[in-house]
Amino acid sequence: MKFSQPEISPVTKLFRFEFESGDIAVLVSTKIRDDWPKDDSTLLRIEPRFKQTQEQFGADLCDVRLVGKAPQRMLGVSLVNPADSPFFPMSLGSSRSDTLNAVAVSHLFVKSGRVVECAIMGKNFGGEERDALVSRVSALVTQWRQSLKVIEP
Repeated sequence: MKFSQPEISPVTKLFRFEFESGDIAVLVSTKIRDDWPKDDSTLLRIEPRFKQTQEQFGADLCDVRLVGKAPQRMLGVSLVNPADSPFFPMSLGSSRSDTLNAVAVSHLFVKSGRVVECAIMGKNFGGEERDALVSRVSALVTQWRQSLKVIEP
């Protein structure tokens, strides 16, 4: 496994894990602006940015949805055939292809005045069907997100 921590900005920290299998897991933590609420209503403010991505690639390739109710809301994003980018998940691209190469799934939630994003780009190694691959990668992201323990400073 290869680990990197590129400098994004003073308010954003990114931890990237690249596995020998080709899968990529990224944890992003961004401090919420001082003039914004420090609760999950922040997700309502950033959701339109992801909806633009959905419009750009089409609902057949990109799914964006708010899940749950305050104060436990989560913003889920999935993208079929994401472009393999060193800036994943900060910059998303997708390719239309008859071959299902990978799926990227992100869960964004608010904790301790930060928007936290757990994202996994899962490669399709065994010829999985689209729904099965999305389900497998979504389950991995859910398990990872639920296992995180945020320690208050």
